[in-house]
Amino acid sequence: MANCGYVTLPNGRQIHFRAEGSGPPLLVLHPSPQHSGAMGAALNAFSPLCTCIAMDTPGYGWSDAVALETPTVSDYAIVLNDAMTALGFDRYFVYGAATGAQFAAELGKLYPDRARFVMLDSNGHISDEMATRLIDSGYFADVTPRRDGGHLLTYWDMCRQLFFSFPWNSDDPAERLGLDLAPADMTHAIFLRYLLAGKDYAKAYKAALHSEKRAHLDGLNVPSIMTRWEGSPVKNIADDLINMGLPECITVHYAGAGLDARYGVQADALKQQIATQALPSTNAGSLVKPDPSTDLRRTYLCTNFGQLHAYRLGGGSQTPLALLHAAGQSGGQMLGQAAELAKDRPVWVIDLPHHGGSFDLPEGGTISLDTLATYIQLGLKSAGLDHADFTGRGLGGAIAGKISGNTATSAVPPAHHEDLPDLAPQDDGTHLIKAWSTCRDMAIFHPFWDHRVAAQRDTPLDLSPAILHAKTADMLRVGARWREFMQLELAEAGLSGIA
Repeated sequence: MANCGYVTLPNGRQIHFRAEGSGPPLLVLHPSPQHSGAMGAALNAFSPLCTCIAMDTPGYGWSDAVALETPTVSDYAIVLNDAMTALGFDRYFVYGAATGAQFAAELGKLYPDRARFVMLDSNGHISDEMATRLIDSGYFADVTPRRDGGHLLTYWDMCRQLFFSFPWNSDDPAERLGLDLAPADMTHAIFLRYLLAGKDYAKAYKAALHSEKRAHLDGLNVPSIMTRWEGSPVKNIADDLINMGLPECITVHYAGAGLDARYGVQADALKQQIATQALPSTNAGSLVKPDPSTDLRRTYLCTNFGQLHAYRLGGGSQTPLALLHAAGQSGGQMLGQAAELAKDRPVWVIDLPHHGGSFDLPEGGTISLDTLATYIQLGLKSAGLDHADFTGRGLGGAIAGKISGNTATSAVPPAHHEDLPDLAPQDDGTHLIKAWSTCRDMAIFHPFWDHRVAAQRDTPLDLSPAILHAKTADMLRVGARWREFMQLELAEAGLSGIA
């Protein structure tokens, strides 16, 4: 399983990555507007041969964005190469799928002495006329948060239709893919990656679209392959590109419809390059260990179930403070409070398991306060922190109390636990509106399931779509287990946990 980390560039921006395997470095680049989490199958195929570093494209996943209004593929390639430099690699192989293939080709053109072998997957040729048709037809849909939450269903439509037609918004039977629609869980996983890309989700997408043509390969001279596989949703534009003639440095590899066939031919080509090019070897474990001596902003803490995503603010010699969020939220919602507390001491804001950027808990078993408290303590110890103060909201407050020895609670009667909505992904996307409505109710009522006038909050309400969107995105990240985490919060923290 891949572990996650951040690399900080000289300008202070952070690039997020997943690393797995050992051997020469292989930079793995994902399609837009997803992130490195979409590359699990590629990492499984290549990690026995290489140290795979799957990076989130700048502005996607957890990576900081390029500070340009209209970045080009070159702008993205420069940042990705800078990130490999910061990780200590002067030479590397590169694999890119779809949008990632355009960045991979650009890396080979800009840095032929560094990007020593380029693998292009799910790429092709899109004419200027087709690019215009895509844009004019609404291919890049407007996902600005709306008061009624309807933009979430726009996201859902985009993700679900990826398995139906290319372009995703086409109703033309001739453009159908002939694939079964993905199950709701898979669509939901893609949906969450789209949410992380946010309002600027189309930036890299558009840059790659305008480079998805034969002319973009001119100037590529390093050893390269292109995979044409039967299961590709962009098989037609791949054939168009091949028929136009490729640079001599690119060899086309043909594969059947399955993933094993697709990655099999790529792995064979990779083995040949490993045998002929003497790139230095490393391993994934050496890339993801946090260094508490550096000025970290975001990092990962290690536990025996996986990694906890964390933010570190402030400094000084006082006892560090660990800040923990409520069920269904994330550390990102506490950064304002953390900044105030960090004026005279170091503050660690930690995403609970199954929340924010932290790893999911193993399937099965009951979530308990003891287990969560143990994971938080193990995570801090992995960063060299044996002593810390703890505080938090809701479930985070109950965990802080457990660690600190203050276990007084004000439990909510179990009858209310049954009223909590089920956020398990549904094919029709109705779980998205359930989450949106619940977040609105949390802002208006206390407790949120009591819709009487007497339960309405007296304080001014912030029901702006952008705020509700951020809170709903955090809730949907927890997904089917949100109900379980909230039940634990209600049992341990009482009504104070949802204030």
